[in-house]
Amino acid sequence: MFFIIPFSFSPYEVPKVLVVVLFIGILTITVILNGVKRNEESLANASLKQVKRSFAIAQDDKVRFLIFICFILYTSYFILLNSSLLWGNEIRPQGTLIYLCLFLLFFIAKKLPFDLNLASKIASFTLPLLLFFTVLIGPRASFRFIGPLGEANALGAAILFLFPFTNSIKNKKLKILCIISATLLIIMTGSRIALLAFIVEVLIIYFKNFRLIFIPGIIITALVFIFSVIYPFIPREVPEDYRLRFENRSEIWTMSYLAGFDSPILGQGFGSAEEAINKKAFELNNFIKYQRIDNAHNLFLNWWIMGGGIGLIILILLISVSLRNLYQQKNWVLFSILLGLLMVQFFNPVSIVSLIHFWFILGLANS
Repeated sequence: MFFIIPFSFSPYEVPKVLVVVLFIGILTITVILNGVKRNEESLANASLKQVKRSFAIAQDDKVRFLIFICFILYTSYFILLNSSLLWGNEIRPQGTLIYLCLFLLFFIAKKLPFDLNLASKIASFTLPLLLFFTVLIGPRASFRFIGPLGEANALGAAILFLFPFTNSIKNKKLKILCIISATLLIIMTGSRIALLAFIVEVLIIYFKNFRLIFIPGIIITALVFIFSVIYPFIPREVPEDYRLRFENRSEIWTMSYLAGFDSPILGQGFGSAEEAINKKAFELNNFIKYQRIDNAHNLFLNWWIMGGGIGLIILILLISVSLRNLYQQKNWVLFSILLGLLMVQFFNPVSIVSLIHFWFILGLANS
């Protein structure tokens, strides 16, 4: 999750997804084996009171496991209806299998060893190296640097995950180097929402003791969220430039919002966003029917299509509880990461790399 290996650069995510599925599978097996070993050792020398306590903890894990089984059954229903949902499309394969793995990562996150100091050391190594390879690969369209992730927005989201860990770096010179690296990378991506999220992270991480500065960071995030919700419904004229009609995010959001009503309760299944948006665009003769839109470009609209009202409510509750928990724990590093990744997902589809970061932080926040 901390290393981004620049073997090649491409916006196509199949190799990354394969690595993720294998990675989470290995982690899960390791967690299960370690859990069985610890239980055997503890029960061998435990008193009756300790055994009861262990059983109570196991019961809690059983509830979490039952929820996961229900999620499997829920997603399996859509796979039976449409087998293409298992993998998703070939450009951004974020279908049912990937979401099952992400959901599994969420549940095992609290069982994984996580140390903030170690994370900061890894980030201090990764950020300068990432800057080096990003410059080496060079810019693409509109002079936006894509980095080894193959996409400017994906690179921006990766920086938002790594940057807050610089707060724990002890070496001042190294810390300054990492901050400069992160700042340059964010600017080089040309992503406006990533830059805004980066500013919010800076406000939370480095000015958390100043209420007058910390609160605006939260307010900015709330305003961005409100804007992303109401913008599709603001009346506007069709652009005179014909090319701009095919690059209008508000049209994508509008079609995504309307597509969700085709199955407003249970949704249309994970990995169904592209087909649902395209179908609605053809029904309404919208300009985006001439494009290939594989994502709603908004986290909540995506879940509205895939999981329906039930899935959307669950996601909102999960994020709200996670932010509340991290705020109460005063864990500003993880709080800022979750907020930053949330902001970029208001406007952009993200890489599988960013989804791992997002669901891992959610898992830690609910441990």
